[in-house]
Amino acid sequence: METKKPLNILCSEAIIKYMDFSVRTAVTRKSPGFCELQKFTPARIQRLSLDQKRIEIDDGIYRLSVVQTCNDGEPSQYVKEMNKKGGWENDLDEYGLEKEMPGSSVITVQSLENALARARGRLGANIKKYPNSAEAFRRQFQKENRTICYKLRTLKLKSRNLPSAYNQYIRLAVITKTFKTVEYVKYSHRLQEAMEYLMTKIFGSSTLNDKMIIIRNMTVEENAGAYLETLSPKINYENHPLNTITTVGGNYSDFAITGLADLHIIQGEDVKYCSNALRVHFKIEWLIINQFYGLLEYLKRASCPMGKHISIYNGGRRFVALSSIPNAVKGTFPGDENQIQCYTVRHGSPDREINCFFVRKANATELHIKIHPRGFAAEH
Repeated sequence: METKKPLNILCSEAIIKYMDFSVRTAVTRKSPGFCELQKFTPARIQRLSLDQKRIEIDDGIYRLSVVQTCNDGEPSQYVKEMNKKGGWENDLDEYGLEKEMPGSSVITVQSLENALARARGRLGANIKKYPNSAEAFRRQFQKENRTICYKLRTLKLKSRNLPSAYNQYIRLAVITKTFKTVEYVKYSHRLQEAMEYLMTKIFGSSTLNDKMIIIRNMTVEENAGAYLETLSPKINYENHPLNTITTVGGNYSDFAITGLADLHIIQGEDVKYCSNALRVHFKIEWLIINQFYGLLEYLKRASCPMGKHISIYNGGRRFVALSSIPNAVKGTFPGDENQIQCYTVRHGSPDREINCFFVRKANATELHIKIHPRGFAAEH
């Protein structure tokens, strides 16, 4: 009878090295023998996205949310629908109401009753005007006001200090091309704390040693900067710089990982927060003239290296007129099809100059600002 030999250490390392990261993590959880091997085997990730309640690693998704079960009887239709969609992505209190954010309006029983009374008034008027469609109007009323009814019943319990009708659980869904798993734990901590714990389980010291992850492209969504700070020591960005890192909101100018990336894309943030990367691209809604001048002053500093290149996509809107740049010299240099009009500004260092020009694309025009050797514009 043929016996199957276990994989030796070299074969195991070769397999795990090129295994999809989500599959590799799942295998390690089920096979403790792989744990030590994984810690010392570099992990390769093509695409990583960090969000407040969600991590995407290549084709794998880790998503945290809150779901509810009813203490007695059936949950409301609204709760059923929310659970079916994957639950709430914001923290809930013990009654199942989303915790109020600073600056948000306070919801009261009276305000909800007034909103429901207005909706009932519209329902009555519609039924009176179109009696043959009464049943359709009632279904529409129930569908549109499920949220209000749920909040009203829940808020009444809370205002009377009665027990909550629901229990809450944190739901972790792991979805990949090859498998899907869902786990539940009692909701005793905020989602942010659960996310931080999840980060340690995926990328922590018990799973991977420092500098053991090689990433090609990364996205850091709004308010997820703390997770990048936690993850950075695990990434070998010194020897394997990222192709691109995209950050949404926030200031990442002092992060070493962004400075070494081939391209840092900054979304949804004005140009006052630049980047220490050599190549930077802004995707913003509006470029204010004073911000543009401030960006030029930033580039004039001697600390900005030769070749520093910033491009700005301004939401398809009209850009500032480059002719308005103080003490700029107008010129041209060759482009792919036609000559490019350029405005040259002095740099703080005598061996450099700053050139500002537009590059027209199929459906957009981008503003480019680049530090060249002194005399580049005149030579070309």
